[in-house]
Amino acid sequence: MAKPEWGVKRACLACGTRFYDLLKQPIVCPNCETVFDPETIFKPRRARAEEAAAAEEAVAMLVDAEILWWAERVFTKLKLAAEIKAAEEARTRAAEKLGMDV
Repeated sequence: MAKPEWGVKRACLACGTRFYDLLKQPIVCPNCETVFDPETIFKPRRARAEEAAAAEEAVAMLVDAEILWWAERVFTKLKLAAEIKAAEEARTRAAEKLGMDV
């Protein structure tokens, strides 16, 4: 059985070590020396929301980059096709001027 002068049994939020607070203020973990704040258990974690927003932004950037990459490929192929068509038309006109069969 625990003695009353040992205080309340705590669990460190940083390292998980279980210890008695010995009725001291502030409560400090004997293992990692992190100051124990009992209210942090009830506070919402905003970091997770920020991480989720950052992950969504990263995904959006990747999607935008992939769309841009595909658009560049299509544009390059269309440009190449237009150049080939122009070259064929020029060859046809040159052949007609020379009176050659195409």
